[in-house]
Amino acid sequence: MMDVAREAGVSKALVHYHFRTKERLLLDVQTRAYRKLADGIGALAASEGASLDQSLVALDRVWGLLVALRDQIPFTLEMWSQSTRRSEVRQRLEGFDAEVLRLIERALEETRGSEAARLPVPPRRLAMVLYLI
Repeated sequence: MMDVAREAGVSKALVHYHFRTKERLLLDVQTRAYRKLADGIGALAASEGASLDQSLVALDRVWGLLVALRDQIPFTLEMWSQSTRRSEVRQRLEGFDAEVLRLIERALEETRGSEAARLPVPPRRLAMVLYLI
């Protein structure tokens, strides 16, 4: 937390005030990254229309974010381990997972438009597969 505060140019107390724990900070950063990605994909679909090409662009962006966040996997696994002992951590992780799945699913639906229902794999299931990878 001290390194984050130093890099942001704020006091450690301010970082703790807004995030309280390292776990919360990490999940908030990851959630914001997914929200930004979903908003960008939504804007892309709105400006250029839904199509198979847009779906592929969306999938590539989702994949890129997942790859960018892969260094955080050990920390995330440790948090899941802690969630077996700390209900507040478990609730936070479950909320994070649910929101990320909704964001990926929304991106897939927005880029496919009315054709989303015709995908060989439903958007929700595809979102789950992408998120698990």
